[in-house]
Amino acid sequence: MTDFDEYWRAVDEELATLPVRPVADYVPSRSTELFTAYDVRLTSIGPYRIFGYLSVPTGTARPGRAGNLASRHGNQAPHYRDRLRYVTFTVMHRGQWLADVPFKAAYPGLAMLGIEDPATDIYRAIVADCLRGAESCSATNSPTLSGPVSPVTIWH
Repeated sequence: MTDFDEYWRAVDEELATLPVRPVADYVPSRSTELFTAYDVRLTSIGPYRIFGYLSVPTGTARPGRAGNLASRHGNQAPHYRDRLRYVTFTVMHRGQWLADVPFKAAYPGLAMLGIEDPATDIYRAIVADCLRGAESCSATNSPTLSGPVSPVTIWH
């Protein structure tokens, strides 16, 4: 195993030791008769609370799940068409809007934060945040998600 593999395995193992502690709040303003929207909080390494938008179609056809990573250009709820067809989850990593307490990311400059040491590199934690979001999207176990759902991942 390479140092690279060991580094990322350690991140995954650290994440596995932390309970997810999900909290999902119904959001009527982003819900329609076709899908139900939630604001979700999860625990990532640090520990640090991250944020995500979850949307669940209200129809019976749920062919898959779609995950989306918010970019530095804006954090938006999943696209309307995706919310009609998929259970969607958009995760905001630490420092982004709605996941920016206590840490607010500086743009430009985020990529250089903690880069002197692999253990403090901010992207170590950001990757963990994204992994936590992906795990939560693929493992959602909720009464609103009854029935088989095949995994479909769309990363923008």
